[in-house]
Amino acid sequence: MKKLLSVLLALCLTVSCIIPASAQEEKSCDCGSLPIIMVCGVGALPFYIDAGTENEAVYFPPEVNIGKVVFEALGAIFLSTFLWDLSILSDKVVEIAHDILGKLGCDENGLPAYNVTHTSYEKSMAHHKELYENAESAEFAIVRTAAELVGADHVYCYNCDWRVDPVDNSKKMHAFIERVLSETGHEKVKLVACSMGGLQTLTYFNEYTSDLVDTAVFLSSAHNGLLFVGNLFAGDFVLDQYDFFSWLKTFKTGKESTDKFLGKLLDRLAVTKLLVIPFRLLNRLGRALNEQAVERVLKNTLATMPGMWSFVCSDTYPAAKQLMMTEQSEQFEADADYFQQNIRAKSKEILESAEENGTKLAFVSHYDKGVVPVTSDACVHGDGLIETVCTSGGATVADYGKTLGEGYKQAKECSDHNHLSADGVIDASTCDFPDYTWFVRGVGHVGFNKDSDQHELLRWLLTSDSQQTVFDNERYPQFLQADINEMTLTPIQ
Repeated sequence: MKKLLSVLLALCLTVSCIIPASAQEEKSCDCGSLPIIMVCGVGALPFYIDAGTENEAVYFPPEVNIGKVVFEALGAIFLSTFLWDLSILSDKVVEIAHDILGKLGCDENGLPAYNVTHTSYEKSMAHHKELYENAESAEFAIVRTAAELVGADHVYCYNCDWRVDPVDNSKKMHAFIERVLSETGHEKVKLVACSMGGLQTLTYFNEYTSDLVDTAVFLSSAHNGLLFVGNLFAGDFVLDQYDFFSWLKTFKTGKESTDKFLGKLLDRLAVTKLLVIPFRLLNRLGRALNEQAVERVLKNTLATMPGMWSFVCSDTYPAAKQLMMTEQSEQFEADADYFQQNIRAKSKEILESAEENGTKLAFVSHYDKGVVPVTSDACVHGDGLIETVCTSGGATVADYGKTLGEGYKQAKECSDHNHLSADGVIDASTCDFPDYTWFVRGVGHVGFNKDSDQHELLRWLLTSDSQQTVFDNERYPQFLQADINEMTLTPIQ
């Protein structure tokens, strides 16, 4: 009898466990608004050193005393020149770089080598209002807009450790999306993928398909890599006089008269022959420094991170691999090769599969900002960090300060659609998805300042029931100009 009662009791306990589980699986929400997940990029949330201990502190992004760094660098330049000993300057550069990046590095297998960990938020933004309530720009200003759109309980933030292999991160991203769907009672989510978040989303689509994603909006996205990182890893260092002063022109004061004056001044400096010799000397110095930087900084920090290797474009990968991948394990190399062969080289195919799967796509690319002018691609348009050709998925873009030329015709026929910008800078016909790619002139990386028209563009893209194109809304044609003072977007005429 006692044995029978034990069996019955066990049966009752089993049934009692199954019923709630079934009820949870059948949870549904009829609010009409799919949950939105912000897929963050590098630097959106801090990394902590010694998290959970009394020594816990923010390690990245670092608090850099610019004045101190500049003073020390100038002092090192003076001593190196006076004593004709470049090791003084190179030692100082290495010291500064290690103070900023040193403990972000990974081991030979691509795993964090120090007790530096990233921040993540498992609950909805209804539990973390402090993150976005006062945000002025970028990811968390967008989170605020999303919360206004669908409610903070339907908005989540996915932040991965961008140092490690994106393929490994995709497993965590898949689990995150499944949990969001379980908690909210919906069958699909909408993604806003910023910067490296676009690369991570591309990897997720390749590894798990886009079955659970209704819409994916890519903002300043790195899904096509970064020319700058590939060049840096390949040892491409050059400081061009024209490119340097053109880059300085991309920094605006917001005052038209001041910007006009500074623009003319910088144009003259860009072609001043008196500066040719100083730039030659700087390049000679730079090449010597580059050798030290490669051996003592890049190889020990950025090149140890699988995440950084995922930025490298296909054409520079072989040279970068030969120069930088010397201490990593065979598995590290195999993982990097897998990403190049199956994700980097097939990004368009992966996104086309997502589109065929019913996922709505949109790409927002910024231009008229420079990129760091120390490689051979310094003359290109960008958003201050990523080149426009990359964030747009292959647009043909004139060099900064120039146009594509009078009489230029778009490279590809696109159903009689015109994909040329009125300012003569961009031919969008060569983009992977020319009909789904918007360009905003004058906005920095990610951008999206609080209360700006950019948020209205995002709202429109996120609330559309069908795939929107650059021809569907007169207010948001393919090419837009941002006014940094008025926070408005107007068509480029």
